[in-house]
Amino acid sequence: MGHREVAPDGLRGTSCPCNMLQDYLDIIVSKAHWYRYKNADIVDAPAEPPKFKSKAGMLSEHFAENEFSCKHCGKLKINPHLIELLEQLRYNIGGYPLYINSVYRCEIHNKNVGGVENSQHVQENAAGISCPKQLSFGEFKWYVDQLPFDGIGIYEDSNFIHVDIRDGGKNSKIYWEG
Repeated sequence: MGHREVAPDGLRGTSCPCNMLQDYLDIIVSKAHWYRYKNADIVDAPAEPPKFKSKAGMLSEHFAENEFSCKHCGKLKINPHLIELLEQLRYNIGGYPLYINSVYRCEIHNKNVGGVENSQHVQENAAGISCPKQLSFGEFKWYVDQLPFDGIGIYEDSNFIHVDIRDGGKNSKIYWEG
């Protein structure tokens, strides 16, 4: 069926397939691109999988300690598995930098920013990541969904995605929009 063909008597109802298609079009296109090129050499992709080596001041090859420290007290507490998944995400998107805008929060900082009481940020299991400028938000969302994050919060208006590993990737994913 075509545009608005399912609405009764030509009315422009919400049951029209076009209404939902527009919401998913960028995801469909990014998935098609990924399947088409997943075995090809993509110019921006790293030549080999990420190596999780740390050096002074670094938590991993691409993430510095100061990116993950609490903005209030300066403490650094982060689940190493979260760092590994963020490195994997960076690799999967072609090596583009990930900009971390929220990670570990002490109780005071969490309260100051309006975080929920049992926030995964306080429990060292969460990060907020801005969408890289080289990707559409739909593409970025699709790449995030391919990894075993337990919680995925979509904040498209603010151009970032919350990811967490509350259950270590063992359970079904929890999604929400903010």
